[in-house]
Amino acid sequence: MNITRLIEVSTASIIIGDRARSDYGDIETLKNDIEEHGLIQPIAIFDSVAPWYKDEEKHKGKLYTLIAGGRRLLSCLQLGHEMIQVRIFTGEITRHRLKVLELSENLNRKNFEWDEEIALKKEIHLLHVDLYGEKITTKKGEPEEVGWSQKDTAQFLNASPAGVSQDILLADAVEKIPELKKAKNKKEAQVLFNKIKDDILTAELQKRFESGNAVTTKNDSQAKENLLNSYIIGDAIEKMSLLDAEMADIVIADPPYAIDLASVKIEDKTVDLKVKGPDEYKAFMKPIIDSCYRVLKQDSWFILWFGIQWIGETKELLEEAGFDVGPVPFGYWTKNNGRSLFPDRYLANRVDMFFYCRKGGSTIEHVGHNTFSYPVTSSTRFHKTEKPVALEKDILYTFARPNQLLIVPFLGSGNSLVAAHQLGIQAFGFDMEPKFKSRYMYNLYGNGILDLDNEKVEELEKEFENAEPK
Repeated sequence: MNITRLIEVSTASIIIGDRARSDYGDIETLKNDIEEHGLIQPIAIFDSVAPWYKDEEKHKGKLYTLIAGGRRLLSCLQLGHEMIQVRIFTGEITRHRLKVLELSENLNRKNFEWDEEIALKKEIHLLHVDLYGEKITTKKGEPEEVGWSQKDTAQFLNASPAGVSQDILLADAVEKIPELKKAKNKKEAQVLFNKIKDDILTAELQKRFESGNAVTTKNDSQAKENLLNSYIIGDAIEKMSLLDAEMADIVIADPPYAIDLASVKIEDKTVDLKVKGPDEYKAFMKPIIDSCYRVLKQDSWFILWFGIQWIGETKELLEEAGFDVGPVPFGYWTKNNGRSLFPDRYLANRVDMFFYCRKGGSTIEHVGHNTFSYPVTSSTRFHKTEKPVALEKDILYTFARPNQLLIVPFLGSGNSLVAAHQLGIQAFGFDMEPKFKSRYMYNLYGNGILDLDNEKVEELEKEFENAEPK
């Protein structure tokens, strides 16, 4: 196929046909621009009618088939232009050639909506597969099979193989999960897709776990079995009261210190509102701090995350319980992003704080500083106050030693258990929410610690293809 010439043809002689762009949107701005400056960029057409249009009555008398420039052609038609400047392509007209040329021009002009772009990339790939057959991956060193692969599509589009593969996968997802189209851009859609996918896989993992015999640890490691069972569902204060005194070497607590206690119903443990005042905060936090003090050994450490608005009340409760609180007893998690509900009045907060205090005369295991800088990856975060495993690991490395015992009253994502496992520290803890344990188990599975009936991760992910989002 060659470009033969740049000429003018009748606007009425061109078949618009089925376009990749499903919605041309508001073209008034484009019309005004064409009316004022003329058509700067010519449209592209074939020099004949596509064979699948020839028998359609509405296309009688047409001479050309539009390749690219639908918005420009429509604008000229609405402006009453009888002629339009075009680039004419010659050669056999096939659907995949038509789509490829349309995609190429619009990708270069960046006119496509993200969902239209990925859908057309997928269509071009499938058209080539229909034409050449699907290429079967061969072993390294063997001659390449005949056919067409996603790698070939990437080369054809002058794009990265990974990017094309991701776009085709996302296009499949959009067809099955229409709510993805609500995303503002492709990146946001990918984040939403990953979350939906993870939610479905998490629910499937929990269902299999509850069946009683679906989950095993790889290599039947007792340490990994303990890691699986160390996440205990239950009320932290109630469970802590049943533990022996002076059994833990370190306790890390991240309680829901911002709940509105006056509005919490007995049956509702997931309220996410602000406390009304210091008296309610202290009444809520006192039994937590006291129970943590009771289970800690002499010469041990207590790490307590807290809201900076309660710094005075928290320090008072810690000292009342018997902890040795130093003159500057704070650690800081500095993050890569933050937010402010009132950005016109308050700067975005990128710092979370914790108290570190002693019971007895414990010493810091690895001398360091009180600033821990780790990014937040919101796209993979499940629990809203989730701390990265690397952060949890760094804090544990600073204050604890291998083979010591860690207790975590409010487990949330369970990342502290994973960090402890990586450092050889024994650990267990509690949380009220079964859904958080489900995600904890899913993370263990993704990290290669758990098996599902000895199946591979890919086999579970295949189930997602036919699953409906919950």
